[in-house]
Amino acid sequence: MLIMSPNEIPRFKIDNPAQREAALRRARSMKKLVLCSIHGWIFKSSSRSAGFARAESYISVDIATDVARAIWQGHERSNVVSTALVYHTLAMKMDVPLWFAGVKIVDWPEDDDMSGRQEATVLRVADCWTDALWCGQWADDGRVKQERLPRLADCLRALLSACMWIMRMRGYDDRSHYEACLYTFMVAKPTMIAAGSYIFNWRRHIVDSSNLVLDRIGKAHLTLGDYPHCIPEWCDCGLVFGHNAALKNASEATKHSWISSGPVAEEDEDKGS
Repeated sequence: MLIMSPNEIPRFKIDNPAQREAALRRARSMKKLVLCSIHGWIFKSSSRSAGFARAESYISVDIATDVARAIWQGHERSNVVSTALVYHTLAMKMDVPLWFAGVKIVDWPEDDDMSGRQEATVLRVADCWTDALWCGQWADDGRVKQERLPRLADCLRALLSACMWIMRMRGYDDRSHYEACLYTFMVAKPTMIAAGSYIFNWRRHIVDSSNLVLDRIGKAHLTLGDYPHCIPEWCDCGLVFGHNAALKNASEATKHSWISSGPVAEEDEDKGS
């Protein structure tokens, strides 16, 4: 086995200031992510000593690889986190949080049945996300591969977008929230698990299955781009992505095959109906 001294390890330098700043930004983002994860392992798990042991193991073995991947391969926190963080989080018997995939849930001040149903829908998708990661680890001999993880993260964001589309596109009503909740129970888990497969077109499946629901309740069809750029700017749904997911005007909506320019309820009010 060839052992290299520190002086023999090849070093690289980023001469372009713009590239250097972007690389440093990704490294700082990765550092924040690691600190948040370690904090969760230590203070939110059932065993603080086990959390310290996991943190020591990660810092000793994996953190250098993750920082290098963020700097040199351009991996963004909003796309997917490292397999090592997922592995240690699952090993602690903890749920993998949504912010691992660049998703943030904004709390609403309302406290009613519809808010509770929306929360139940999001929690169901989050549970399916963790279950899919467990299945991915089993399929990849103990630790989910980096090639599988981005597909699962993209599928999570698309499922959340589909649920919010179903709930919010025609207004804030019980029927929409019920349909979105039922949709997650029937579709979310098998879709998320199958998304780990290279041959399964999970994006088309989400679009087709959600449009069946939208046809039944008379709403505009869902559209998804490379990322779920599908939530209109006027549609406040309490969901924030690590990227801009809004359609800002009617012309942009037309590019995405969605031709309406505002909520159906507002259009009906304009007509006096």
